[in-house]
Amino acid sequence: MQLTLYRDTPVQRSTQTLPAALYNLTRTLLMRSPAECVFVPLRRLQYLAVIDRDEIVFVDSQYQGVMAISWQKFQPHTRSTLEDAVPYECVLYHADEARVQQRLPIEFAQALRTLAARKGQSGPASVLKFTRPQPSKG
Repeated sequence: MQLTLYRDTPVQRSTQTLPAALYNLTRTLLMRSPAECVFVPLRRLQYLAVIDRDEIVFVDSQYQGVMAISWQKFQPHTRSTLEDAVPYECVLYHADEARVQQRLPIEFAQALRTLAARKGQSGPASVLKFTRPQPSKG
């Protein structure tokens, strides 16, 4: 699937943090994906999240092709452990998106978990047959 998105002039920027489990899950899904991005439908909000290696963008289904919100400039290197939250910059491209941003972390987390459970492990696998050595009679 190919999607072209346009970025308007930002109306608001803020520094926020993403829980470690959620950030780590985005990285896991991205690494498992055969494409360079992951599409995550947020059905209750009628938004589509697009995860790539640099940012997570959210698109309102009413305004397809135009970014509504972007989570960018993730700083995983600032955390001490893998369980620490990851700071990022939240960019709103429309003033009325502030209300959506309040619900977004919860809805995004639920949609990510659903997607991860559905996808499971992917990729080629094989079973190697090893013969067990016979005990020596001695």
